[in-house]
Amino acid sequence: MIIAIPVLFAVVFILSLKMLLHEAQAQADKEARAKTVILCASNLGRTIILAVSERYFVRLKGAKQSLSAERLRDRAASVEEKFDELQASVRPNSLESEIVGRIHQKLLLIKKVFDDEAFEPTRSTSLAELSQLMQKRKLMSEVLVGVLADSDNLVREAKKTQRSIPVSQEQYRHVIDVFLYGGLLTEVILAIGLMTYFSSDITERLTVLMDNSRRLSESKPLNPVVSGDDEIAHLDNVFHDMAIKLDSARAGERAVLERLQGIIETIPLGILVVDKSGRILSMSPRGEKLFMCGKSEYEGKQITDLFGVDSNKSEEQMVQDLLGIGKRSAHEFAGRKLTGETFPCEILSTAYNTVDVEGRLLVVTDISERYEVERLKQSFVSMVSHELRSPLTSLQVCLKMISRGFFGPLNEEGRDKIVLADQSVQRLISLVNEILDVERLESGSLSVTIADESLQEILEVAVASIADFAQSAQIAIETETTELRVKADKNRLVQVLVNLLGNAIKFSPPSSSVKVRAFEREGMVEVHVIDRGRGIPEEQLDLIFKRFHQVRTDDEKGGAGLGLSICQAIVHGHGGELGVDSVCGAGSTFWIRIPAAGV
Repeated sequence: MIIAIPVLFAVVFILSLKMLLHEAQAQADKEARAKTVILCASNLGRTIILAVSERYFVRLKGAKQSLSAERLRDRAASVEEKFDELQASVRPNSLESEIVGRIHQKLLLIKKVFDDEAFEPTRSTSLAELSQLMQKRKLMSEVLVGVLADSDNLVREAKKTQRSIPVSQEQYRHVIDVFLYGGLLTEVILAIGLMTYFSSDITERLTVLMDNSRRLSESKPLNPVVSGDDEIAHLDNVFHDMAIKLDSARAGERAVLERLQGIIETIPLGILVVDKSGRILSMSPRGEKLFMCGKSEYEGKQITDLFGVDSNKSEEQMVQDLLGIGKRSAHEFAGRKLTGETFPCEILSTAYNTVDVEGRLLVVTDISERYEVERLKQSFVSMVSHELRSPLTSLQVCLKMISRGFFGPLNEEGRDKIVLADQSVQRLISLVNEILDVERLESGSLSVTIADESLQEILEVAVASIADFAQSAQIAIETETTELRVKADKNRLVQVLVNLLGNAIKFSPPSSSVKVRAFEREGMVEVHVIDRGRGIPEEQLDLIFKRFHQVRTDDEKGGAGLGLSICQAIVHGHGGELGVDSVCGAGSTFWIRIPAAGV
């Protein structure tokens, strides 16, 4: 409401000033009209006098009649023109208008006398006519004197008006000046008053608002709510609502943190927070126990100080490996305790970005027990394998001797039973051999003797070894002739190809084919074994090369799950790669990539 006072004053001031200016303009118009009236009246009187003088002058000089008439007509027209100007300059229904009306009547009479041809005497003019002529001239003189008197009166009235106007204009100018200065002074006073009022009130309210913002940032109680319904009061209400919500959020956050702290302290995992350069920022209590170090001992250290370092890699590469950037699964490393003792661990890494930290969150799991269980399992498997191999071999020899009649003839049913038993023993021996190969892989004693070999010969041996199995399964093996040579251990590479071909035949539908093709690319020879079987589900592609893992099936075509892991180890021993591309329902392509000879 207070803000409307300057606006109302400005409206009244502008309207009043407009009225004063309008009145001043009216006075200026009145002055201009008075000047016009004086000028027109003077011009009319001068023109009438000239016209009358011309009338007498022409007759006295005896000028030609035609010339005199023409000049008189011009004078008469000039008189009419000047009268029209005078009539247009006066205000209607005024004293000036009445005087102009009288002048008009007298001008009509003068015109009538001017038009009279007998106005001038001649030699034949009689006394009576001369007397009448004198009366006309007397009337003409009286009318002329009357016109001039009326013109003089008109001029006097106009001058009286003109004389009164400057006084009025001066007064109006003075009033306008006073009005302007007064209005300006009033506006200044109003502005200063309102500014003082609002500045004191707003400053006080803003001070409270600023103090509330500071208190809110420091989590202190706020001042009482600012009164009013303006923007400042609204903003202060928002601050109070925000403070209430922040208090509630902080309480919930504290509860969550307390629960999370309890969970972190109970889970058997070490949690480390590191920045993007690998510097350790914090560690969970379990992590401190795991590495046997306190905050003062690990804070500021590099992540490589807690884990084994690969001498073949730079420190930056090791940091990237430990942070697991770009890796989605856990990876195994050797942890190092403060005492210098090492232990196997598994690290799972994820991004950890906050307002203050941009780094990684590492979850460290001690897998020492898993390694111990694995070691015990391998020891047990190794022991059982070695203990089983000799009796199984003896049993197989005995069965072969029985089947050949060394211990007497057998009936048909007996021979069938002996064949089944021999096949079972053969499967057991193969399984034991695979387990022994795995043991050699683990111990590093699986030797690979590299030589320059013909790939065609290796393929022919592998296909011949699996031919009977392919024939019984009604599968055709198609190979392409090749002249490529490879750096390989012939027997081990044949073992890999036989295993891949056996798997392809096992999972192919009857009356189909398995294709083998080879080619060289970038110094490496690739051999592809292609089948049109049921394929491998996408989620199991990364698992089929792990030991004891098999693709889940509804039939009994699976084995022990060791063949592919052994094949992969053999190929890696050649400095190559083993992989698979598969589409469920459309078949699989197993491929090996080993160095070409001469490279």
